[in-house]
Amino acid sequence: MREGALLGLDVGGGSVRALALDVASGRTALAARSHRHPVAPDTGGFGVDLDLDGLWRLLGLLVREAVAALGTSPDAVRGIAVSSTRFATVLLDDAGVPLLATPNRDARAGLEAVRLAMDHGPA
Repeated sequence: MREGALLGLDVGGGSVRALALDVASGRTALAARSHRHPVAPDTGGFGVDLDLDGLWRLLGLLVREAVAALGTSPDAVRGIAVSSTRFATVLLDDAGVPLLATPNRDARAGLEAVRLAMDHGPA
């Protein structure tokens, strides 16, 4: 691989991180911020939303910080790896616009699951 930088991005349940790696020297720079997913309105605290626009802005900020701390430029980035907190659901309409975005902590369907179990009994 030619010289440059690699990025690792992680969106976790409590923080968001960007790690920049200088390929030639092996030096790294990390930028991180704590982050909490907002409780969804009218869900009694059981629903949790993903703030997609806020996460995108935060990732952009952290990438810029990590790349700058490494002493390189965005043009030097040669690859990006991404990880995240287990499962999430993002439902899109026909135009690709998000209709619903929830992390794995969302439990707003819990009551429906209990009702189905009560109505239909054990399998």
